[in-house]
Amino acid sequence: MLSKLIKYDLKAVSPVLLTIHGAVLILSLLGHFFMSLLHIKPFDTIFSSIYTVTLLTAIGAVALATIVYLGMRYHRNLYTDEGYLTNTLPVTANCHVLSKYLCGVLWSFLDAAVILLCVFIFLNDELFEFCQAVSAYIPANLFLLTIATVILELFISCLSVYCAVGIGNLFHGHRVMGCIGGYVLLYLINQVIGLILAFPFFTNETIRNAESADANSPEVLYEVSQILGRILILSLILSIIIGIIYYIVCVKLLDKKVEMD
Repeated sequence: MLSKLIKYDLKAVSPVLLTIHGAVLILSLLGHFFMSLLHIKPFDTIFSSIYTVTLLTAIGAVALATIVYLGMRYHRNLYTDEGYLTNTLPVTANCHVLSKYLCGVLWSFLDAAVILLCVFIFLNDELFEFCQAVSAYIPANLFLLTIATVILELFISCLSVYCAVGIGNLFHGHRVMGCIGGYVLLYLINQVIGLILAFPFFTNETIRNAESADANSPEVLYEVSQILGRILILSLILSIIIGIIYYIVCVKLLDKKVEMD
């Protein structure tokens, strides 16, 4: 039954998401083609600068639209009149949430892949120079931890939206504002917890004396990279715990909604 739910969810969200991702990919290809034809770079002329800013704005808008649309689909399919019919299926709340989660994770990764592809197509030279500059200062272990943190964020980003939707639907008269408020609240709680847990690392003597020391000395760079590595590891552990909590809350809230129906 889970496979049927996943197939249904993908069929419901994919047409819209494929359209907007395809459109931004076409814009990237067209921009790269015309700038290669004219032998100009993204910020060489007024036209290329405007096009570049427009494209980057469109890429950001697509990323935001993806997560918002997934949240809207989650709300519509589980918490509206359509949800009343959905919840009559012989399927547990856990199965419904898991189906939406797997669909959301798939599209989160597809969204990230399309964004990276668009940036690579349009800003390939600038991206290559940026990667070279970063690799000269960031140790390999720190780079891998950063990549792992980003990947983990893709796994839990849709869960935070789903959890906010579930919280928002507790406010029957103001569900939209409840969803927005729920998301902001969850974000602030995550940030506060992260800052509290990371604060001890920033009181390290190396960080306090960084301004008076030679910031480019190998000893300082090594110690700072070690501290940042520990912070990223802590962030990974915290993200996993938060993701599990989000998932449990989503299931419990949906169970409560089904019982009330």
